[in-house]
Amino acid sequence: MRILFLDFDGVLHPISVLRWFEMRLPLETIIQRARLFRWTWILAELLEPYPDVRIIVHSSWRLLKTDAELSTFLGPLSNRFTGSTPHVQRWESIEWVLQQNRLSDFRILDDHPEEFPLQLDELIVCDSELGVYDEAVRNQLMKWLAINVE
Repeated sequence: MRILFLDFDGVLHPISVLRWFEMRLPLETIIQRARLFRWTWILAELLEPYPDVRIIVHSSWRLLKTDAELSTFLGPLSNRFTGSTPHVQRWESIEWVLQQNRLSDFRILDDHPEEFPLQLDELIVCDSELGVYDEAVRNQLMKWLAINVE
């Protein structure tokens, strides 16, 4: 089993759409109007040939929503969702999951490299406005997926 640790904002949708929250609309309305999670289908297509890849959410959304809610946000990726990291700092929470489950084959998609150790090979840094829509990010992910086929 391989694990993809996933952030939401700046990865599955541009960070700039978060301004919609300032309008204090219902979450469902914000998701529709701001097109939150608009790039989940891109990630779903990339992962389709690799059924061994599971998703663990480390996004700050995990602090506000249940795992069941996080799973629904993932849409076509929901069947790969295995949970979220504990409520501590991003890297610390990922390290804890890795140690507890003895995982070594993983990647992290995030738009905040400052949250992680320098030169962390497993980190795929996303542009906050392009996320997984960015070809460079998709290429890095595909390289990992192709090399580590079980």
